[in-house]
Amino acid sequence: FGGDGGAAELTEFIGRVHRDLEFDIGPLMGGRREIIISAGGIREAFPSVEALARAAPPLTRWNVVAYRRRHAVSGTVTFQGLALSPENVRFEFSPGGPGEGIVLYMPGYTREEHSRYLALALLMLDALLGEYDVEMKLGSIMIERLGPGRGARAMTLDHLPRVFDASLHESRA
Repeated sequence: FGGDGGAAELTEFIGRVHRDLEFDIGPLMGGRREIIISAGGIREAFPSVEALARAAPPLTRWNVVAYRRRHAVSGTVTFQGLALSPENVRFEFSPGGPGEGIVLYMPGYTREEHSRYLALALLMLDALLGEYDVEMKLGSIMIERLGPGRGARAMTLDHLPRVFDASLHESRA
């Protein structure tokens, strides 16, 4: 891997393992890069991600990582012309906590545009919580329009990682 066509070869290979698998290449750090194997948020592909990451041979210049990890989101996240910042999105957990689900209050949301808003929400959630936690530890994802009386007192999405982790810790105690 690393020459011309390397990414195409890797795409073909992981596609043979499972049709829904994806990968990202991380930045060069300390002479090594990461190959992040992702299920693209599809729970049925999670066992294939784990099997592929476990089966990877030791590589001198690469670390193979299962699932997209958490990272800070700065600025605006854009999907198909829809752009929002985590500071503009509010959230609250369902009464049973994060395992039961989350309600996201997004400015401008309409039912007609649900698929675009959901895709944007998933991009933000995967970045803020990591792919594994979104799929395996966060319950249902509901979206409502942010407006007067709707989500105005909920927390902004940039606080989600801290609140999510604290809620999981409380539920285990």
